[in-house]
Amino acid sequence: MDQARAIETLTYSGAISQALAREHQTITNAIELISEAVLSGAPPTTVECLLDMLVTFCEGHFTSEERYLNDRGYRESRSHATAHEDLLRLCRAAQSLGREGLLGYTGEISFLLRSLRSHIDNFDKPAHASIDLASSATA
Repeated sequence: MDQARAIETLTYSGAISQALAREHQTITNAIELISEAVLSGAPPTTVECLLDMLVTFCEGHFTSEERYLNDRGYRESRSHATAHEDLLRLCRAAQSLGREGLLGYTGEISFLLRSLRSHIDNFDKPAHASIDLASSATA
């Protein structure tokens, strides 16, 4: 809940880049929580619920981040959106495996977490740094 308030406060104060970074951390934490739930033998309904929340949160985050990048004229917006589509496809694949009770046997969650971290390093950090640099140059 504190993370949600922090994201909301940052967003409304205009610190969108920082809010999006908090959202990245929220997604990472959610994937780690799902992994822990699977490894500890949590009931399938619990894992399904966590996966449903992850997919819903990612859909909203990706939409708002893409809008943020487009609104600021980021040149790599299209490739960034394509990378989001790929991540969402991985989230949905994990969601399907969770519904079938197979998630703990596939390595899908580990792959999803590595993919998310790679996306943050290779797409999000450079995009946000570029926008922050352009914003400070015009200020």
